[in-house]
Amino acid sequence: MTRPRGVHRGVGDFALAALIVGRVIGDELERHLHAAGYDDLRPSDRVILQHLTEGPLTLSVLVSRLGISQQATGKACTRLIERQYLRREEHPTDGRCRIIALAARGRAAVVTDARQREAIEHALRLHVGDAEVDTAHDTLVAALALLGNQTPPRGGRRYQSLADPTATGVKG
Repeated sequence: MTRPRGVHRGVGDFALAALIVGRVIGDELERHLHAAGYDDLRPSDRVILQHLTEGPLTLSVLVSRLGISQQATGKACTRLIERQYLRREEHPTDGRCRIIALAARGRAAVVTDARQREAIEHALRLHVGDAEVDTAHDTLVAALALLGNQTPPRGGRRYQSLADPTATGVKG
């Protein structure tokens, strides 16, 4: 395989390559979403939408999963509600709280994003092979498991599985 100029293979270069690839793929996904009419979505908005694909969540559970303040999460959700990506609903069993759910526009954006991720992965599998993509995936997941829940520096985010069993959603 031909390496792009400036990409080396030495100690510490895996992390740099992962960082660069993540940014390049993120930029490609953002371009695709903008072209599909979702030009008001920020990369951080996509993370919120992704957390809601399994179903509605209370704000406190969403805060826990995102690892950011309740104020920041609430502000982002309000912006997404105003842009019709999310909606607030009554909690099915607890009248004291409300839940956040995907609206139709949010679901459509998630589907568009997922299809583009699948297209990128498909192209990569054709380029380097299934085994290489599977190994790279397993390595990145292992890196996330190793590093993802460490104490973040200077108020940074904790990254955890989107299907984290310790942060439950809404039971109804």
